[in-house]
Amino acid sequence: MHQLTDHLTPGARKGSAVFAIVGTIWGVIALVASFFLAGEGDTPGEFFISRQALWNGGTYYLKFTFLMTLFTLFDVVGVPLIIISGVSGLLKGASSTADVIAEPPPSWDLTQASRRVKQLGLFAVLTIFWAGFTGLALFSPQTLKPIGFLASLLLILVPTLPLFLPAVLFDALIPIRYVEGVVESVQIVTRGNNSTANVQLAGELLHMPPDRVAGITKGVRAAALVSGFFGTVIRFEKRV
Repeated sequence: MHQLTDHLTPGARKGSAVFAIVGTIWGVIALVASFFLAGEGDTPGEFFISRQALWNGGTYYLKFTFLMTLFTLFDVVGVPLIIISGVSGLLKGASSTADVIAEPPPSWDLTQASRRVKQLGLFAVLTIFWAGFTGLALFSPQTLKPIGFLASLLLILVPTLPLFLPAVLFDALIPIRYVEGVVESVQIVTRGNNSTANVQLAGELLHMPPDRVAGITKGVRAAALVSGFFGTVIRFEKRV
């Protein structure tokens, strides 16, 4: 049985670090810029203000407009970074060999076809909805006036779905990874009412609900199926 000891090469780690740095710097810039671009007469603030005013009898919400402006600025760098990362994942998956990704046990479904179909279906539905709503909001806003306040709320999807949709698509397309090795650490992290189990397995940090690590301790051999883009742990079990 081959073992995945570290799915990130030094070059991949460096690339991830660069993405993180660029994303953080742009996040700060976007936050500051939003204070100046979320007002009347400024782009993109003017667009969000005019649509809210049209659909809400002349009123609009300052904080909501600021938030939508911030997400719009995130799109400028965030969407290209997601696409670059996704394409990189696809190319890496296409060139992977058996010494990089181990063969799972016969009972483990590495294809996860039904999960992929659901993701592609979600991507298709949301893309059609986003394109239709955004098109109407841009070019025929009067059409949405009958749904008034609801249309105003849906405005948040105009800048946020472009960040979400490519990620969903790449998570469905990038090959699922099989990870097997010795558990190096198990840690339960609680924030408010939410708890997450952080498991270091074969050089990789996995995140999952705490109930999935019952009976798993340091030194135990375990295996997992991990989605290609989000890093979602699809299956996790102790191995003999």
